[in-house]
Amino acid sequence: MCLFYDMHTGKWWWAAQKAMEKETPGATIIPIVIFSNKTQVTLFRNKAAYSVYLTIGNLPKDIRSKPSQGRQVILAYLPTTKLEHIKSKAARRQTQANLFHACLRMILASLESVGLEGCAMMSGDGVSQRVHPIFAAYVGDYSEQVLVTCVKSGDCVICTQPRNELGDLGPKYLMRDINAVLDVLRKVDTLSDAEYAHACSSVGIKPVYQPFWEQLPYSDVYSAIISDILHQLLQGVIKYLVAWVKAAYSKDEINARCHCLPPNHNVWSFFKGITKLSRLTEREHTDICQILLGLVIGMRLPGGMSSVRLVKAVRALLDFVYLAQYPVHSTATLNALKEAL
Repeated sequence: MCLFYDMHTGKWWWAAQKAMEKETPGATIIPIVIFSNKTQVTLFRNKAAYSVYLTIGNLPKDIRSKPSQGRQVILAYLPTTKLEHIKSKAARRQTQANLFHACLRMILASLESVGLEGCAMMSGDGVSQRVHPIFAAYVGDYSEQVLVTCVKSGDCVICTQPRNELGDLGPKYLMRDINAVLDVLRKVDTLSDAEYAHACSSVGIKPVYQPFWEQLPYSDVYSAIISDILHQLLQGVIKYLVAWVKAAYSKDEINARCHCLPPNHNVWSFFKGITKLSRLTEREHTDICQILLGLVIGMRLPGGMSSVRLVKAVRALLDFVYLAQYPVHSTATLNALKEAL
């Protein structure tokens, strides 16, 4: 049985280590984890900040994930301009994408040479080692994942599954081919704009000029996109699960059930219900998860229809969310995740 808990227990690290050992034996990998978040800082005048942070995979995740430990460093603030002087919406979106990648390419430019050649760095035990910082992961919500991978909004940022089949649990689709994408990107100076746009469309990306990850060694941006609890589970799965429950039942009935739940020391009481809540935080999503199954059990659907299938779906998705948050995974828990899905 395999156990997965920190970054070095996964398969990517050792695959990258083997590839690097063929070129430069004795290398030590430092996985670079980038995460960004565009945040609204005021409720008036529409002011926003677009910050980019960095951490490394060599740190244990229970230390790396705690802001109080100071294990993340801020790299830069990206431009938040809306480029309103560009009247065409399509041209404006393409320019914003190019601006994003140009900024990150400047910020991460040093990773190109040190990723291949390495640099000397002192470890905690006082030993000097040749380390190779490698871009390994990017954390962000779906809109930022689309921006980073250059795919079209609505498509999967990892595999080639068509957008109209994303909800189907059919045969697995292949991962996006980074080599085919790189071959197209290298032709940007030899093709006309129309030909370049057509070539990019053939490999499933938008015509972006020099993405920041194009020259980064040993990196595959499509395997670097990872899911996180906040964006993909709570603001993704749970947000839409609550929306489905609201669509199935009367909002007044749901709120009445919230009001009738007995007080508990470990469960937040939503005395005014959950249907009118907006701009929910991670904590509020988590609190709703604790009561959602209790709200739907025993409540008949409109027209007297049985709610057995709805209750099973709610329970299975909640099982998936809670199983995904295990601090340590094994082959058994991963199989349980598949069964819940």
